[in-house]
Amino acid sequence: MQPVKRAQIVTLRREGNSFAEIGAKLDVDPDTARKIFSRYSTSENYNSAPRSGRPRILNEYDARVIRRHVCHDALTRRQPLKEIKNALNIEVSNQTLQKFMTEEIGLKHRVARKAPWLSFKQKKKRLEFAKEYSNWGKEEWKHVIWSDEMPIQTSDNTGKVWVWRFPGEEYLEDCCVGTVQQGFEKIKIWAAVRYGAKSQLVILSEQQEGRKTTAQDYLNIVFEWGTV
Repeated sequence: MQPVKRAQIVTLRREGNSFAEIGAKLDVDPDTARKIFSRYSTSENYNSAPRSGRPRILNEYDARVIRRHVCHDALTRRQPLKEIKNALNIEVSNQTLQKFMTEEIGLKHRVARKAPWLSFKQKKKRLEFAKEYSNWGKEEWKHVIWSDEMPIQTSDNTGKVWVWRFPGEEYLEDCCVGTVQQGFEKIKIWAAVRYGAKSQLVILSEQQEGRKTTAQDYLNIVFEWGTV
C-alpha cells in the first residue's frame, strides 16, 4: 500500500472514524487499517514494515521477458528449462524457474496435441470453404456426403512433445505437433458419411509400382462395394 493511503488512514482515525468506516471509505480491509494505524502510533512511519525472508529472485520484469521469449514461436514453446535459462541468462534452478512459470506467469508444461499438418495453401482453401458455406443450415448439410481415405501403416508414432502453453491454447498452431502420413503403406481404406447414414468400409487395392490411383479407380472400387 502506498504511503499516501496509509497517511489517509491515520488522518481519518484521528478524526474519530472507526476502522470499519475507514475501510468503507478507502476500500481497504478494516483489520489492515487497524494494523497501519497501530504501526504509525509506535513508529510514526507511513512506510511498510520490513519484510522477513529472502527477497524474490525473479520479478515482474523477468515474467514479461520469459513470457515473450517462450511464446515467440513453436520452437521456443518446446524449449526445456535449461535452454530457456541459457537463452535469457537466468541463474536459478530448474525447479525455481518451473514454479515461477507455472504459478506467476500461468504457463503450463503439457504434451502437445497432434493435429494434421497443413500447408499455407491448404489453410487458405479451408478458410475460403468455411466462409463460403458459413450461412448453410441443417437442411443444406443433409444433402452433402463427406468422404475420405487413409493408409493403415505398421509404424507407430507414440513420441511425446512437451510445450509451454496457457489455458485455452491447447490447439494453437505453435502448441500442436503436425502429423504427416508416412510410408509403410500396406492397406488403404475409404469411407463416407452423410446425414443419417454411412458407407461400408472400402478396401482400396494396391496399384502397380509407379502408378497412382485415379479418380476413375476410386469410382470403380467404391461403386463395387456400395455407397451411402
